[in-house]
Amino acid sequence: MSINSSLRLIALSLALVAPLAGSARANTQNSAFDGQWVVDVPPYQVITGVSEYVCPALRLPVRIESGKLVGTLMPVPRTIGGSIVESGTGRLASAITGEVAPDGSVHAQWQNYHADGQLTGDAGLITVQTHCGPMLSTAVRIGR
Repeated sequence: MSINSSLRLIALSLALVAPLAGSARANTQNSAFDGQWVVDVPPYQVITGVSEYVCPALRLPVRIESGKLVGTLMPVPRTIGGSIVESGTGRLASAITGEVAPDGSVHAQWQNYHADGQLTGDAGLITVQTHCGPMLSTAVRIGR
C-alpha cells in the first residue's frame, strides 16, 4: 500500500469515527445536579405520639454522575434493631438506578423503593414509595 493510500485510509477512518466521538462526549456531559447527595426518608409512625415505627427513618447516600444515579447500596443491621443503608459492595448490596433530567426531575429505584421528585440547586423533595406507603423525603447535596 502506498503512503498516499495509507493517508487516505487514515483520513477516511477518522472521518467515520469523529461523529461517534462527539456523541460519546454528549452522553457523559456533566449535569447541574452531579455530586454526592443524601436522601432522608422519615420514619412512619404506627400510632401518632408513640415512638415505635413500622418503617424506620432511612438516610440514603446517592451519587449522581452525568445525570445518572450510580452506585450500590446495602442494608446494614444495627445492634439496637432495624438497619441503616450504606454505600457498599457486600452480598446484600444492590444497584441504585435512575436519572435526573436537566430540569431537576428525578426518577430512581433501589430494591423495592421507587422515588420521584424534584431537585433545585443543592436540595430537593422526593417522594419515596416504601412498603409503608409514600414518604415525602428531603434530598441535600453534600459534595460535588
